[in-house]
Amino acid sequence: MEATTPAASSVPRRLLDRVVVAFALWTLLANVVVLSGGTLRQLVTAAGVGAVLVLAGRVALRRRGAAASTTGARAIQLPLEVEDDSRPSAPWRFGAVAAALAIAGMYLASGSAIALWAAALGMMLVLAARELTLPGARGPAHVGGSRALPGRGWTLGLALVCAACVVVALVAHRPNFDDAVYVHIAVVAADFPDLALLTTDTLHGLDGPSAMLDLYRAQSFELLAGAVAWLTGLAAIDVAHFVFPALASALVPLAYARVLRVLVPRRWFWALVVAMLFLLCVGDTSRGFANFGFVRIQQGKAIFLSAGLPLCIAYALEFARTPTRASWLSLAACQVASIGLTSTAIWQAPAVSVMALLAVTFARRGGLRPFATGLAASGYCVALGLALRGGVDPALMSFRLEESPLFEGALSDVLGSGAIVAAVFACVLAVWGLADSALVRRVAVVFALGFLSLPWNPVASEWMAASITGASTYWRVFWLLPVPLFVGIALTAALAFERVPIGLRVGGVAVLSFGVLFVAPTTQALSAANGVALHAPGRKVDPDAFAAARGVVEHTPASGVALTPGDVGPWVPTLHGHPLLFAVRPMYAKLLASSLGEEEAERRVRLVALVSRGRLVGSRRDALVEFVRALERGEFQSVVFDAGARAADEVRDALARAGFERRGTYASFELWTAQP
Repeated sequence: MEATTPAASSVPRRLLDRVVVAFALWTLLANVVVLSGGTLRQLVTAAGVGAVLVLAGRVALRRRGAAASTTGARAIQLPLEVEDDSRPSAPWRFGAVAAALAIAGMYLASGSAIALWAAALGMMLVLAARELTLPGARGPAHVGGSRALPGRGWTLGLALVCAACVVVALVAHRPNFDDAVYVHIAVVAADFPDLALLTTDTLHGLDGPSAMLDLYRAQSFELLAGAVAWLTGLAAIDVAHFVFPALASALVPLAYARVLRVLVPRRWFWALVVAMLFLLCVGDTSRGFANFGFVRIQQGKAIFLSAGLPLCIAYALEFARTPTRASWLSLAACQVASIGLTSTAIWQAPAVSVMALLAVTFARRGGLRPFATGLAASGYCVALGLALRGGVDPALMSFRLEESPLFEGALSDVLGSGAIVAAVFACVLAVWGLADSALVRRVAVVFALGFLSLPWNPVASEWMAASITGASTYWRVFWLLPVPLFVGIALTAALAFERVPIGLRVGGVAVLSFGVLFVAPTTQALSAANGVALHAPGRKVDPDAFAAARGVVEHTPASGVALTPGDVGPWVPTLHGHPLLFAVRPMYAKLLASSLGEEEAERRVRLVALVSRGRLVGSRRDALVEFVRALERGEFQSVVFDAGARAADEVRDALARAGFERRGTYASFELWTAQP
């Protein structure tokens, strides 16, 4: 298969395999402990015992000489190197590329998401039918005669790409309010190691678990951060914002290299470079691939999208091509590890794995057996999803922040509009015509068709939102389409045209890549326009708001309640020993309406808006009356308000009349606390 030097090529593979297996085992333990009402202390103890047993088992196997027989598990015999005799004719290939460009142009002219979907779906149906009828199409989908680029130089290049990604992840700071929950889970686990995990609302002080916690019971990434913080004495936010990004960002290029070595072994490195540049450049939307990449790599869902999904594809392709016990276990472990990163992986990890399996087996004689065996690797994801599904509040599935249509909103949320959407779809749809192997063609067709047929479908979008994704996160269906992977393959396709002079090939790749990565996007991902600040490694927070949050923790007892603006509230729960929050974020108050009651949820939203800069919610007079009544009832032990808020003067006067004292000023934020 790959002709790389073993010492050079095996290190990244072994590293990835061990990281995936280790985190999968941690996730299994965390799921058992959380679902049984266990504590962090019990989880860490179980993990320690498990680690000792695993190491002892490995030593015993090596002493018996059984390690070789384990890694060389008996495989289902399939040919691995055959000539690709199912190559489509030149008119078909040129026609596919021309059709992709025409569809992209049509979208640029009309801006219609439905027209884009219909045209892309029709094209993929035609190409799928053509793929099934090609001469030799029922042979194995392997790269005929192609071998990976040899030598240690490419591994050194991969190491340099990893190092560059680590540097970017550490110096690029784009604060994200979702840390209010993710880092908070780690904070509470570290502060209360004997408290049953994820069973108590420690944000707002509600009795029993809040509905929000059901979303995170499958995840283990935040609990790992809490365990590291507890064992080392580091602040949980430092573990989450410094230690983990340094490690996770190196896994992203390793994951893409793993799948690209299978798909385009002759040019995997250059396709990798383009894919990484896509994750570093295209910042048109806050929910885009780049903004869930290195600038947000401190969160498990960003690691899943940027590294977990490519790895699921890679392991599925490897198993489908060479079905061994070892490759099956790797595929299963990758899906379990993905669940530990985000609950979204419960359905997305099996989905991308199935599509990758189909790409290899759907047109092959005797392909049913390895496909069915590969499906079994998703068994844990399916079982856990069914176990947790009944406990999810239906209100969470239907909750929506925006009223925009789901189908059109998903496209604009993830890719944006205009030139970048056209460029991305042109790349995705053109891969079939540009492919130099049956495997790449089939991967392109299966993933595009799988994405367009049901997940991103104007007819099925409401059902998908209500049954699988949830309305507020329906846009994540775009994660099923490995856009950076296809962009990297499409933009470097010219390198495979060996009859064309090398200078023209390299020049063409450079020009196309520059256009897609730097001209088509309206916002560069690492720019100030995208909310990114480039400076020394540290906490990925807003300095002024975080300083105010630290003031709240310093001057408010842990049993007290603080009212804070929307800019400050999310950072308070990321600090150890923090008080409860009247409302961390207005969005959370709305999510908790089933626990708080609709009227109380709306009241909390109004009062947060009152002390925040920006538009008030409802009547200014009514909000001030509610604020004064809350002060009289002693609901708050501390209040932070923005001096730029519309009612700042009235809020300040009300606090003074209620006996509060100003404790500190942090840029535009004022902190007032009740007198003892």
